[in-house]
Amino acid sequence: MEKTENYRVFLFLVGCILGLDLTAAPLPGDLNGDSVRNVVDLQLLVNHVLHASAYRGEADLNRDGKVDTLDIQAEASWILNPSAAPQNAGWIDLGRLLEPEDFGQPRGTIIGDPTGVLLADGRIRLFIYVDRQGVWRAISRDSQGTSFRVEGPCRLIPDAGTNRQGTPWGMPRVVPLSDGLRMFYMQDNGIASAVSDDHVTWIQEPGLRITPGQAGIAATTTGSLVRLAGGGYRMYFSQLRHTPADPATVMKSAVSADMLHWTMDPGVRIGPGAPFLDQNATDPFAFGNPDGTVTVWYLVQTAAGSAFQGPGGLYASTSADGLTFSASALTGIPGGNPNVIARADGARLMFLSASDPQRGPGIRAVLLRGDGGAAARQ
Repeated sequence: MEKTENYRVFLFLVGCILGLDLTAAPLPGDLNGDSVRNVVDLQLLVNHVLHASAYRGEADLNRDGKVDTLDIQAEASWILNPSAAPQNAGWIDLGRLLEPEDFGQPRGTIIGDPTGVLLADGRIRLFIYVDRQGVWRAISRDSQGTSFRVEGPCRLIPDAGTNRQGTPWGMPRVVPLSDGLRMFYMQDNGIASAVSDDHVTWIQEPGLRITPGQAGIAATTTGSLVRLAGGGYRMYFSQLRHTPADPATVMKSAVSADMLHWTMDPGVRIGPGAPFLDQNATDPFAFGNPDGTVTVWYLVQTAAGSAFQGPGGLYASTSADGLTFSASALTGIPGGNPNVIARADGARLMFLSASDPQRGPGIRAVLLRGDGGAAARQ
């Protein structure tokens, strides 16, 4: 980690001299590093696939953990239609910050679904799902939020009347309260919640915040919240997909005055049945912008039931009213299950679940710049 950080500092200093940002992520699909995406890169990718070369992360254009013909199709489509191709202007890759070994687990153990909160001293505390272990805590070593120390596991005190299926709490999303935190998480195919005043012990609140029947879907992911200008909250969530072979999911939303009782918004925000964006929108994270707009980041894969056949990856869309999302952009950010936290200095960090064939699951971070890749607005 120290060597990596020293190298970033070196690039920053050289960039200051040259007037360039050398710490920015490379242009997705630019495999020869000449800052242009063209047929030369396509030929390199074809050769890579034909000769079954060792995994090369920058060649995995759709971020599915392998380099194959789907990546060739994505590269070709980006060259033919540059406006639909991902750019790198909206983010800087900070790399993987946490590994399973940091949690005392062997490499390959699933860790993911990072969520977090800004502390009073400027540091960031993350809450991360660890397979078969529940939710664990990790705290940043400083206010930059780019290096973390694992603190230990959280403890959930379940509500017996609610926790009927006994499923472990997963995909956590935390929200600050005046006297602690509320955590939303997946439970009994819906969205449950628990509160904590010490960030360690969590007491489950009775009942589900949103049931699958209320949402009109078989099972939900956990929702992320934005504050509404007139008071109250809006939560965004998607239908749960168990495998990539499952049909396309929809992104929906609900509103609440107290975070406990929720009323579904009519219709679909993104996905089959939406008025504009028929994309398979999975595991969304919503962020309220200072100008009142709402940006959502979500993972897209081609799936049955969706007319969208473009390249997969993490997309972003910004809505003026938080309800209508009419255009989206492929960000090129590697990973899924995003969560954005604003640092004390105002910079936005996105933490994601990330994986590659060599190291397996891990936690990645990117520094968002400008619109964070959400070039498309309503």
